Amino acid sequence: MNPFDPINSLLLERSLELFSKVSVVVTGSVAVCFLMRAVFYQVTFRGVDAYASLFQDVIAYFALINVFPMLVKLLMQTVIQIAAKVGSPEMSGVNEASEKFFEYMSGDYVIMQIWEKIGDISLIVIVQSCYSIMIGLLLAIAPIVIFSSTILKLSSGIGTYFKILFATSMWPILWNLLGTLGASMWPKFFESPFRTVVYWSLIKFFQFLSPIFCISLFSSFSAASALGALGTIVGVSTGTYMKVKAFNKFVSTSASKDRGSSK
Repeated sequence: MNPFDPINSLLLERSLELFSKVSVVVTGSVAVCFLMRAVFYQVTFRGVDAYASLFQDVIAYFALINVFPMLVKLLMQTVIQIAAKVGSPEMSGVNEASEKFFEYMSGDYVIMQIWEKIGDISLIVIVQSCYSIMIGLLLAIAPIVIFSSTILKLSSGIGTYFKILFATSMWPILWNLLGTLGASMWPKFFESPFRTVVYWSLIKFFQFLSPIFCISLFSSFSAASALGALGTIVGVSTGTYMKVKAFNKFVSTSASKDRGSSK
């Protein structure tokens, strides 16, 4: 299987330049929204907490806008390194088995003939293009999401946005990881052309769906539940350790008493 190479540095820089252009346009509306909220709080006789929240939202907006490019670069560099280390080994014999399968199945079916010509290389090119477009789109709308979540207080979708961005960025790692897993299990399924193509297709199917699985996993993930589970594990481990330590102390004390009585 061909490895999934993450977005290259040139495309990443172009995407971040687009992010900067959009952020400049959006930042121009911060002062207007700030004045509108301040006037609204003045008319409705809000307390000091409302004005403090307004200043916190403005500070949070500018902090996220300035830190976001650095976080994206760090994330992409990490993804590139991990994806390169994971790799995606080739499945020996898959091309021969695929040729035999398509020779048997193609016949007059144009779709099968086209699929036979596309191959794994064209497929990975399409996936990498989709990945670059998705990353570029997510970076372009980032200022709008940050602005609406902080200044406008329209939604709390910034957490969902970062989950989607992180899950999408992880696509090359998950793709290569599934490819490596498929290659390790490959000899068990290399018995007939039909089983070869079915197994190869299933691996590709799961590789395509890996970002959706990652998003659903992050959506169901809760920091509170994770800390609770960690606390439970630590508590159980500590309790078990103390019990084992007390038991060992009891055994050693009993053995010393037995030796003393025998003397």
